Amino acid sequence: MPSLRRAAEKGIVEGSVPNLVEGGLTHLQYADDTVLFLKSSNENIQNVKFLKINYNKAEVFTVGLGKVVAMEVADALNCKPGKLPMKYLEIPTSDVKLTKLQLSEPRNKIEKRLETWKCGQLSYGGRSILINSSLSSIPMYYIGFYWLYEGNHQKFDSVRGRFFWEGWQKRRNII
Repeated sequence: MPSLRRAAEKGIVEGSVPNLVEGGLTHLQYADDTVLFLKSSNENIQNVKFLKINYNKAEVFTVGLGKVVAMEVADALNCKPGKLPMKYLEIPTSDVKLTKLQLSEPRNKIEKRLETWKCGQLSYGGRSILINSSLSSIPMYYIGFYWLYEGNHQKFDSVRGRFFWEGWQKRRNII
């Protein structure tokens, strides 16, 4: 969003965390999504209104502000207020530390993906290729964002190991 970058350079809008990012972080873009990070000020809110944003689809998330102020910001932008925690690009996002349950989702995602595979007809080599190309990428994606809790890595390994040796939902009978 070059216009937002120029607006920040000219001082029209002020990004957040200027101590970490020179000039402040103003936005992140992914495909057709844009996330704005702006310091809470009336001037920023007024100036952001001039951007070409579909405010009917937009949500406002505030961090460190009270509910009343968050509602005022959402009303000023004619948006609905968002609620944290939320998901962005399938990653749970929150202003507080995420719980073990919220970070166990990658394992659930792996298991859900396995349900659709016909692994009983695959050789060990085929299973190995599937594990390396697909199953290992899901936890790596999450690890790029968060430190996972103790034991999460072992859970990933147990799901992948069970798939490799037994196939999906086949259990060994231990007598």
